[in-house]
Amino acid sequence: MSNLEKGASYYLLRSYSVLVDVGVVAILAVLMSLAMQMEALTSKGEDYLVLVLYVVLLGLTFIQSGSMIVDLTAKDKLSKRIELFAAAGTPVKEIIQKYSVQIFRLSSVIPFLVFMSCYYFNDWTMGFERIVGVYISILAVSFFEILALNIAVLDVKRIKLFKNVLFFGNFALIYFISMSAERITELLRGKNLAIEMVIIAFNVFLCVVFAAFDMLKLHRISNESVIRREGQWV
Repeated sequence: MSNLEKGASYYLLRSYSVLVDVGVVAILAVLMSLAMQMEALTSKGEDYLVLVLYVVLLGLTFIQSGSMIVDLTAKDKLSKRIELFAAAGTPVKEIIQKYSVQIFRLSSVIPFLVFMSCYYFNDWTMGFERIVGVYISILAVSFFEILALNIAVLDVKRIKLFKNVLFFGNFALIYFISMSAERITELLRGKNLAIEMVIIAFNVFLCVVFAAFDMLKLHRISNESVIRREGQWV
C-alpha cells in the first residue's frame, strides 16, 4: 500500500492534464488573492470577504480534485488497472482510500497558500480561532467529498459525461454562490447570525452527509463487484 500511495502521487505529479489544470487553478488563485485585497471587495465588509474566501477555497479544491479523480481513479478503471489490483488480492476499498488521501494532499496546497495570503494581507477583526475553524471545516468537507467521488466513479459507466458534469457543476456552484454573496451576508446580518459560524455549521452538515455515504458505500464495495463493473469514455 505504501508503493500504491507513491505511485498515485508520482502519476498525478507527471500527468499533463493534471498539471495544466493545476496551472490554471494557480493563476485563478493569484487573481482571487489580489482581488480580495482590492477596495471593491474589502469595502463590502468582512462577512462578505469570509464568504468569498470560503467559496474560493472550496472551489479551487473541488476543481483540482475533480480533475485528479478523473485522471487517476477513472482512468485506472478504464485501463483495468484497478481490476488488476483487485484480482491480485488488494482490497479495492483500501485502494480508493489511498487514492483519496493523495488527491486530498495535492489539491489542498494551492488553497492553503490562498488562505495564508488572504489572512496575512487583510486586516481581520474576526478571532483567529474562528477563521481557522472555517478553514479546517473546508478541509474536512473536501476530504469526505473527494472520497465520495472516488467511490462513485467506480459505478459510473459514462466517464466523460461524469467528468463534464463534475467540472461544470463545480463552476456553476462557485458562480451561483459568488453572485449571491451580498444577499446571503445581508440576510445573515439581518438575523444576527455570524457568517463564520453558519459556514462551519453548514460544513459539519456536509461532512455528516458525505461521511454517511462513504461508510455505506465502502461497507458494500468488494473486489468482485468492482471487477464486474465496466465503464466507457463517452
